[in-house]
Amino acid sequence: MILFLQIFEWYLIILVIGLFAFPLSYRFLGSLADKGYSLSRAVGILVWAFLFWWLTTLRISSNTVGGILFSVAVFIALTYFLIARGNWKGAFAWVRENWRLVLIEEVVFLAIFALSAVLRAGNPNIEGTEKPMELAFINAIQQSQFFPPHDPWLSGYAISYYYFGYIMVAMLAKISGTAAAVAFNLSLAAWYAMGSLGAYGIVYSLLEKLTPDRKKALGMAVIAPILIFWLGNAEGFLEVLHAGGVFWQPAPDGGLQSNFWTSLDIRELRDPPSEPFDFLPKRVGGLVWWRASRVLSDYDLRGQWHEVIDEFPYFSLLLGDLHPHVLSIPFFILAIGFSAGLYFREKPAIRLENGLSKILPQPDLWAAALIAGGMAFLNIWDFPTSAGLFAGALALRKYQQNGKFFRAFLDFIQYGLLIGVGGGILYLPYFLGFSSQAGGLLPSLSFFTRGIHFWIMFATLLLPIFGYFIYQAVTTNKQGDWFPALIRIGFVIAAFWILSYLAAFLITALPALITGLAGPNSSAINKLKDSANLFLNKQGADGLADLLVKTTVRRMVEPGTWLSLMALGALTISLLMRKNIPVDPNDPPLEEDHAIYEVEKRTPVKFSAFLVLIGMAVVGFPEFFYLLDFFGNRMNTIFKFYYQGWQIWGVAAAFSLGALWLTGKRRWILLASSLSILVFLLGSAYPLLITSSKVNFSAPERWTLDGQSFFKEYNPDEFAAIHFLKQQPFGILAEAVGGSYTAYARVATFSGYPNVLGWPGHESQWRGGYTEMGSRGTDIERLYRTTNWTEAREILQRYSIRYVYVGSLEYSAYAPNLLKFDQNLTKIFDQNGVLIYQVPLDLAQGSGGKP
Repeated sequence: MILFLQIFEWYLIILVIGLFAFPLSYRFLGSLADKGYSLSRAVGILVWAFLFWWLTTLRISSNTVGGILFSVAVFIALTYFLIARGNWKGAFAWVRENWRLVLIEEVVFLAIFALSAVLRAGNPNIEGTEKPMELAFINAIQQSQFFPPHDPWLSGYAISYYYFGYIMVAMLAKISGTAAAVAFNLSLAAWYAMGSLGAYGIVYSLLEKLTPDRKKALGMAVIAPILIFWLGNAEGFLEVLHAGGVFWQPAPDGGLQSNFWTSLDIRELRDPPSEPFDFLPKRVGGLVWWRASRVLSDYDLRGQWHEVIDEFPYFSLLLGDLHPHVLSIPFFILAIGFSAGLYFREKPAIRLENGLSKILPQPDLWAAALIAGGMAFLNIWDFPTSAGLFAGALALRKYQQNGKFFRAFLDFIQYGLLIGVGGGILYLPYFLGFSSQAGGLLPSLSFFTRGIHFWIMFATLLLPIFGYFIYQAVTTNKQGDWFPALIRIGFVIAAFWILSYLAAFLITALPALITGLAGPNSSAINKLKDSANLFLNKQGADGLADLLVKTTVRRMVEPGTWLSLMALGALTISLLMRKNIPVDPNDPPLEEDHAIYEVEKRTPVKFSAFLVLIGMAVVGFPEFFYLLDFFGNRMNTIFKFYYQGWQIWGVAAAFSLGALWLTGKRRWILLASSLSILVFLLGSAYPLLITSSKVNFSAPERWTLDGQSFFKEYNPDEFAAIHFLKQQPFGILAEAVGGSYTAYARVATFSGYPNVLGWPGHESQWRGGYTEMGSRGTDIERLYRTTNWTEAREILQRYSIRYVYVGSLEYSAYAPNLLKFDQNLTKIFDQNGVLIYQVPLDLAQGSGGKP
């Protein structure tokens, strides 16, 4: 009962925020069939959090329930009096007239929210992977009076990460009175439901433009949340075949062998399955649900394997990490919906022809900047793609009006710059305080995606897209547009290929080229040489020639991905460049050389082609370049860009499959039904057969959304200590320092009070190095180990430590000397050996260790 009360409470709060925001959606997304109602929750939370963040950053209000409610009042006032005053009456009149549609969308949201919450309740623990980091941020934000919030794992510093999503979660938790560990799981479910509903609304709006039968469009739109959020990639289907012993034969040594599974090269699936063969995925000594997120494998030229992450939304829900790529889901879907709103608007939303003085006051520009800038604050990887969606939709309108590609391309650049700079201005305090591990772009020569892995990852989305685009080519393309389009996409791929080679040449040859200018012993030259050698070593090459020749051969031998992108690109560009595309599939067929539609007609077909093209850019980019980061390979670039590509292609795929069903022609409905069966077969194996390996369905009486209930059960003494600590005055604490993905930093994580140092590896990623950490790790060890009170006191003063915590990790890591603490500090908690010492205020005052 408590579980469902928590779900219903959050449902009501999010519903109310969505209703407050609907006049905004009605104003800016009015060209969509549902007037943006399906996206209004995301709009509301985004604007509400934006105002709350600014008010708390400027210290106009504080991070309290009163401050949150004040930001709601400001939100309503600004919406009504300044932005959408004229739209309030029209918006709610529309709701009254379309209450059946509104009810359907509410049912979609509530059903998905409840189902997602149940999945989280059967798998709630906030332990392992990066869940502790994410809970630490939420608790730290709740404990911060003003913003920027303090870093829970580096005392004296603010969080240096994209933390906007955690502000949203902390805000909802505080106003609802929900514990952070419960809000953690509730927000996962709520965000998943908001993303699902947004996708439903977008695809419904596209399909509604294809058919006069609104009921059919509403029914077919259900494909969107299913495809994007409730199906997995095809690895789950392969798990079923593997468990059934398919393609395995007896080996001479008495075991099993398979050329198929060996050549497929997906770890664990290369190993023989356990008998009896029953087609039920299982993993002896492993995690059967994990491998779907690690389908891709990168190898350098020496054969060294490099891990690549390829998550998809359902895996994220199952895993339960509240990471920025998950927190951004409903807002990235909002960005897709906003780009549709810009594209289908009767009049251009943002005009460039009138000069900067008339461009800047345009509300749609700042709405786009608010969303794009918010994406940077939520998950900075989504920032350029969101701005690209908006700029691309506006530029496509221009191209359809005048047919001038180069002019439209220049407009795309201008739109992108305006929106990007606008987003930077709106979120300026965040950008000023943000430091990153990113070190530029590197060419990805040795690392590329094999065609088989590409299709295992994206088959459930690409099959409907290819099916519908082929249908369009066969039934409406009488001009042979596909061949010029093939030339164009081939040119683009070749250009990126050449650019990657040029980049490799500059990295490796630049030191030699400028040695004469700076001198052979110049420190700058030596750094460049070191960088060149590091790059070649990472690629597994002995030199530039070795790198270029071998990587070219490898890509030509395994051309599956770039050939697939070429074929998709040819179909997509031909659709975008074609002048005559019917709006309604029931219209009479086009006659040879007889134009019955105008070039500027903005159709859902062309918008879906635009989404496919943007998705190709996102997914194709890591084939040639990747972001240089802490890991030094494509792992994060593939992870973040494929996740975006899944959502973008997912919307296009859902529209494509629905549109095929709506054609009304027998042979194409046969294709639609065949594709639906194949897609469901490939994508449903993961959620239907593998979910139970992660979610506890056998004991519903143990279901809970409290993500720290496991800690209370297995370590009640430390749980009691941390609960006690949270009742004490705020202060910096000392606890054991340890590695990433471990139980270290658990006190700061569960309390929100900052420790001196948490996970050093993660702090170095967030800050681009170890400078800020200094000697904190060794100082904390000395604090616990030393027998000298003077030495301990100096460390306490240096880091302004208010509490010294002693629990199981401190005992095992440091074998602490407690006598100095007993003699000089106040013991305020003692339960079965778990201790908390309080440091006198005169020792605990200072900057927390920040120079």
